[in-house]
Amino acid sequence: MVLHKLMRWIRKGHSPRHEYTDTFALLFLTGMLGAAAYGIAPEHLSNTHAQYLSKVLQALARGRFEAIGFSYPPLPLFLLLPWPKPWATVLLGALGLAGVLYLVKEEIQKRKQRFLLALPVTFFLSPIPVELIVKDYAQVMALFLLLLAWKFYIRWLEKRLIFFGFASGLTLGVAIYVTPLALLFALIFAMGFGLFGKWPLATWATGGLILFFPVAIGIGAWAYLAWLFKGSGVFLYDGLQHPAPPFWVLLASTPVYWAVALIILARPSVQSFVYLSPLVALGLANQLGMGYTLAAGVGLLGFFALSGMPRRVPVWGKALFVAASLAQGVWLWRTVPLPQVTPEETIEMAIGRALTHATAQDILTDDSTAYRFVARAGTARIFLLPYDPGYSLALSAPSLFVRYVLVCRGPSALYSLYWESPPKDFYAEWSFSGCKFYRKRGAPPLYAEP
Repeated sequence: MVLHKLMRWIRKGHSPRHEYTDTFALLFLTGMLGAAAYGIAPEHLSNTHAQYLSKVLQALARGRFEAIGFSYPPLPLFLLLPWPKPWATVLLGALGLAGVLYLVKEEIQKRKQRFLLALPVTFFLSPIPVELIVKDYAQVMALFLLLLAWKFYIRWLEKRLIFFGFASGLTLGVAIYVTPLALLFALIFAMGFGLFGKWPLATWATGGLILFFPVAIGIGAWAYLAWLFKGSGVFLYDGLQHPAPPFWVLLASTPVYWAVALIILARPSVQSFVYLSPLVALGLANQLGMGYTLAAGVGLLGFFALSGMPRRVPVWGKALFVAASLAQGVWLWRTVPLPQVTPEETIEMAIGRALTHATAQDILTDDSTAYRFVARAGTARIFLLPYDPGYSLALSAPSLFVRYVLVCRGPSALYSLYWESPPKDFYAEWSFSGCKFYRKRGAPPLYAEP
């Protein structure tokens, strides 16, 4: 009854161009239900989200906000400052997914081609949206910003208005704080501008500069502040958590992109170069080591394909697009597993709650390897971390400074010193998931081994 009234309210007073609103409203509700089922469950926490939360909790506990300003990607980290909780990552991912859905809805409504619905239906009903939200909400934000920049770019080429070119560059300037792919897209867009029309070289250069200028300002400002505060530069994609998937896997997972390419090749033109921009950008990202997930790559290629569809499509092209969309949906269901809560995560969550009984800076650890326990504890106040004054002294003589030591596998001085044997006056209390917890003799227990 409530849903029926909502649909009637949506239809009321709207123009005929909103004829697809019901479909997209249902798709969004489906996506939200999937996110609620697999992401809001507090037991599940991806490694990427755990690292985001760990950095934000450190900034809040120490007041060192530059620590997240120079961690990549900075914008998603700043958005977590009001609520550094696992549910906040899911909420931000769902909002980003709603933005993607809105852009796709606008594109299909503008074209008035019903067969295009096949792609968003199979995409949003596949495991990909859940994978994006649960694993890394920054990838959803990146997908939204890159699609928005592409939308402005196409309007610039169609309308020949400088505003849209600058808006595309400004969007990419924001996206650079979310994904390094924005830099590659800015370069490709700037070079591709001259292919539309017989522009003099000066006009081509001016148009490219208008688009690339906001991106250059964004990178320059961040690099300057990094040098000012840290005394050294910061790699643009330093700290990204995702190794890019093998390129052939990405290509095999996006038959829709190739279907639209065949339709475009039926009437090839020099402008077809722009359609290759996401493929070129992702290919370069693989070579440069810029991380992105398979889910983000599939979404990017799929929705670029939708917006790159010619205005007039033959019957065989429509049938090919629908068949490719269905094949892509089936393939994604067979190759992308839904996130699952493991028993280890439940135990990890209990450990995090137990650790909060420690006093301030009473647990010596390294957040580069123990970030999951920092995130599970929900506070960095109880930990003595490498950025803290006195950490080096505590590392050499833990018994003089702390009552607990948490050592996790990984490249750290703490691991090198105390993995094989506990510090003096400490003994091993428990070992779990590649980590060891040492307690000082006489200190109260925080957690018994499960």
